[in-house]
Amino acid sequence: MKEDMKSSQQKLEEKLEDNREDMKRGQEELKQDMRRAQEDMKANQEELKQKLEDKLQEMKTTIEDSNTKLENKLKEFEEVVEEEITQVKEEVKAIEGELSHMKEDAKADKKEMNKKMEDLETKFRQLSTTGVIKTEGTVTTPSKVKVPTYDGKVSWNTYLRQFEAVVRNWREEDKATSLIAALRGEALEVLRTIPEASLNYAVLTSALERRYGDAHLQHVYQAQLRSRRQRFEETLQQYEADISRMVNLAYPTAPAEVIEQLSVSSFIEGLRDPEIRQLVRLARHKTILKLWPKLWKLKLQSKHPGERVKLDKLKPTNTRIVRESLRGRGLVRCYQAPPVKKIKITRLQNNGSSLVVPGRICGRECEMILDTGSSHTIVKPNIVAHCRIQNTDEEYQLETANGEVIPIKGIHLAEIRLGNSTFRQKVFVADITDDVLLGLNVMAEQNFILDLPQRVLKTNNEEIILNFPKIRALPIRTVKASEDVEIPPQSEVVLEAICDDSTEEDETVIVEPKSENLLHHKGILTGRTLTVRKNKQMLVRMMNLKDYPQQISKGEPIGTCQTAEVVVMQKEVPRLAQLKKLPGPLQEKEENVNNYISHLQDRLQLTHAEVRQKMRIESDRMKTRYDLRSNTGGFQVGEKVWLYNPKRTKGKSPKLQKSWEGPYTVVTRLNDVVYRIQKNPQAKMKIVHIDRLTPYQEPHPNEGVT
Repeated sequence: MKEDMKSSQQKLEEKLEDNREDMKRGQEELKQDMRRAQEDMKANQEELKQKLEDKLQEMKTTIEDSNTKLENKLKEFEEVVEEEITQVKEEVKAIEGELSHMKEDAKADKKEMNKKMEDLETKFRQLSTTGVIKTEGTVTTPSKVKVPTYDGKVSWNTYLRQFEAVVRNWREEDKATSLIAALRGEALEVLRTIPEASLNYAVLTSALERRYGDAHLQHVYQAQLRSRRQRFEETLQQYEADISRMVNLAYPTAPAEVIEQLSVSSFIEGLRDPEIRQLVRLARHKTILKLWPKLWKLKLQSKHPGERVKLDKLKPTNTRIVRESLRGRGLVRCYQAPPVKKIKITRLQNNGSSLVVPGRICGRECEMILDTGSSHTIVKPNIVAHCRIQNTDEEYQLETANGEVIPIKGIHLAEIRLGNSTFRQKVFVADITDDVLLGLNVMAEQNFILDLPQRVLKTNNEEIILNFPKIRALPIRTVKASEDVEIPPQSEVVLEAICDDSTEEDETVIVEPKSENLLHHKGILTGRTLTVRKNKQMLVRMMNLKDYPQQISKGEPIGTCQTAEVVVMQKEVPRLAQLKKLPGPLQEKEENVNNYISHLQDRLQLTHAEVRQKMRIESDRMKTRYDLRSNTGGFQVGEKVWLYNPKRTKGKSPKLQKSWEGPYTVVTRLNDVVYRIQKNPQAKMKIVHIDRLTPYQEPHPNEGVT
């Protein structure tokens, strides 16, 4: 390298000398030209002196310009040369540093080789003396540690990490042998799919990865991670551990920072408590470790509302204790207030499963429901509206089986007729769904016998057949467009519709799409809507699924509607109140429904992915076996073959028709089982499977091909 540098420096110096000599020659030539010009000027006439002086002045200026240009070029050239010299010096220094590093590495390699040679000498001495090679810290022979078994029921990635920790520093042959010996059950069947000639550790691990690995389930784990929420009675530690596991499975190749960010965001989005979730989200923590102190603090603060609920539950008990303790201590008690008498009934709504007795009450025909759980007979107010109802001095309350209380409006001594029996009975008037509820007081006072298996009510002199109540069917009416409307492409509009079959002015109706509707075939859908009908007008949602606008004419049917008898808002029936009315076991079942659904979804997704993977593997295995069993020798290019192409002509026996045609010539062999053939040079080529080909043989003149 130093000699090269010296030669390059010498070349640069020679170039500089040549340039300087050229400059000197140029200057000498210029001087000679000037002398010649002066001699010529002297020889010329005086008339031309002024012109010569002008020319001399011009030449002087040009010479000065050329000199300045030459000087600038020399300076630039010198700067370039200096830069190149500095670069060469830096390169020389870098090369010298690399040489020093290489010398140090060579010395270290030499020391390491000497150490390895010493280790080998000690191992050979041990082997010659004891027959066993001792190692320190690392396992070099497969006889030191027992390899765990694998049956395909645990995670392959987890087992592979454990296996590689055991077989570290082993040879590839020993690893493959140990892994084959560790396979059990279904995992052992993987060996059938690997040819014995190509069986090694890398091929075996890749086959097991395809069969039992999680690389192909990343999209499943990503979907599970997006839908993962903290389950009921699941601790924060369990929830955080499951989130970390799912993030690592969904994004196995992501960096550690990305894994941490995904874990934090998924953990926060799945928290059950919305207030804690919002506060933790605003804290903007980047790691789970920084999130825990804030989370525990919020969890401790969230316990106070629960304690207040418990105190609220204790309030009635405390009130009762205080009243009992103050009883008789100077309190004024009103003895004129009558006690409240409760009448219990088991029926509130008509569900079509009760028994009905046809009869008359106060001259009006009606259906009477037998209620064996009611102690008194209850009548609807409109049934006895023409009668005089008496107010009661005593206070009564009508209590249903679900705890609902209905006030009693009065008492009436009604005339009841059942079959041929007529009698008077005291009845209570209250707002109930059915017309009349016959209680046990009627059957007890009139000596009626109820035979439920036969559905018969036996009186003194006859038997009355009991029937099931008739449930009133709500009429279904047609909804029509009230005006011409144009729906833009792929958009939804709200339009006005009419329903002329109803007599009520204001009512709540449910609009549904018609089962057989021409609009549905045109790509126009009617949205199911709960709307209020006023002045025969209602609002209906319509959607156009096509890429072009469509027209709806005035009076065109767009759906059907039914009157909504009862509309219950979500706030009127809180979920918590319903759960409190349920017994303990039913509450637990109700609360565990969401957990069961999420578990079931996860299991179905995993099962679906696993079945798809096994089906793909089985399909590949069947195809491989089929191709191996087939005639892999095949045909050569240019060989004559018959093509199986059965054709059936109507009116001709199949036995007399040909199933093979040809001969064809093999043009190209695409793979082991697929060929491109041609009947003649002018015919079109065909690509066929080997199963449809057979070697061509010249047929006998008196025989044909069948």
